Amino acid sequence: MYLHATGTTPDVEKLAPYWDEESRVLAELHAEGIVKSLFRLNDRPVVYLILEADDVEDARKQVGRLPFVSKGLLMFEFEPVEKLI
Repeated sequence: MYLHATGTTPDVEKLAPYWDEESRVLAELHAEGIVKSLFRLNDRPVVYLILEADDVEDARKQVGRLPFVSKGLLMFEFEPVEKLI
């Protein structure tokens, strides 16, 4: 199943100590085929993910591996989507 996830962070300044680990885990999730695409808005701290997972709970579990998420610095909302092409 494909999902669209919108992530927001209330305090960008708190992310700095975790960037390297976040990048490493994100690369793992991409290599595993879970994170298909990642987008960031230029004007505010919002990210969008396109994910492939068994269901919403699996997507939450996988994204929960990210340090920003596990430390409560980035929160996601998940919506199942249908791939058209």
